Amino acid sequence: MDYKFPKTELLGRSSSVDVLKNRDLAFIEKKILETLKLWDISASIEETRVTPLAICYDFKPKAGTTSVKNFPKIKTDLEVRIGADVEIITNRDVITITVLPEKRQFIRLRNLIESDEFKNAQSPMTVAVGMDYAGHILTVDIAELPHMLIAGTTGSGKTIFLNDIILSILYKARPEQVQMILVDPKKVDLISYSGLPHLLSPVVYDAAHLVPTLDYVVSEAQKRLNLFASCGVKNIEDYNKSHDANPLPRILVIIDEYSEFMDDYRLDFEAIIDSICSNGRIVGIHMVIATQRPTAKVMTAGIKSNFLCRASFAVVDSKTSMAIFDTAEANKLCGSGDMLFAITTGAGTRHAQAPLVTESEKTDVIVSIRDENKNQRLY
Repeated sequence: MDYKFPKTELLGRSSSVDVLKNRDLAFIEKKILETLKLWDISASIEETRVTPLAICYDFKPKAGTTSVKNFPKIKTDLEVRIGADVEIITNRDVITITVLPEKRQFIRLRNLIESDEFKNAQSPMTVAVGMDYAGHILTVDIAELPHMLIAGTTGSGKTIFLNDIILSILYKARPEQVQMILVDPKKVDLISYSGLPHLLSPVVYDAAHLVPTLDYVVSEAQKRLNLFASCGVKNIEDYNKSHDANPLPRILVIIDEYSEFMDDYRLDFEAIIDSICSNGRIVGIHMVIATQRPTAKVMTAGIKSNFLCRASFAVVDSKTSMAIFDTAEANKLCGSGDMLFAITTGAGTRHAQAPLVTESEKTDVIVSIRDENKNQRLY
């Protein structure tokens, strides 16, 4: 298929925000060193980095001069002395003190899609995740993930992040490389993607159609397993290498607000999800599910065991945060794209800003793809 990619000009760029406004680097450094000295920490600043989101100070304390358990108290002391929100991040022997600006910067999706990190990524399932507060652009290859779970309250940025994922695919993959199944029970957020060439089926919004749709995915996974066995290959990568003239597309299943299905279809839903996830990476079928109600009833043990990659936006309390990451961190996020991201549970979280994409930008991209690829619908 001769897929015509949308132009990045359809998306807006980030506006420039001066993170140094009313901040003096030397003054902040002095206050940091004074505070560390009060806590009997002997250290010197090794590097100062000004990023679009924060000012970062890296230092190496002398051995035996501090304990990680003291960092929460040091953080509070620093915030009072500096007069700004502060984060302390430990990475082996380097400790980074991050001073957040008075005015938050919003990273735009276009900036990430035009970055070398995104453009040079080989996988058609590369997603622009965001930017961490050290200024690093975060991308992830969904094909390599053990599936992704997204959580966050209304208005926290969860739905925009779902759009980031879908639009990243539309900017990176041809329809014959990646096909998507979108499930939108609220009939609001994903329904607008109807009719795009990457969709394997119409957008699913009726609960009665969910189980049959997922049953199809299960049967497709089994069909691929049988195909690989007959060809003597172990996974989709090996199969496509030996069948490069007619490779299998990867399938991405995205379910927004999966909690809507948990009451009436809990047993069927969890069993099907488990079946898909268990062989998903091998057969090239990948899942992203999202909820604004990450309670223990929704974040069941079965769900959590299959979705080890997790992204959380602001949640209401520490109990809810614990249900997502087993730590009380997500309840401290400030909303509007402020996120914690972990590729696998237990590997630590990254504090980042998810990219902003507006509804009008999303609409412009969808209209452009429809207009430029009128004869490429797959269903």
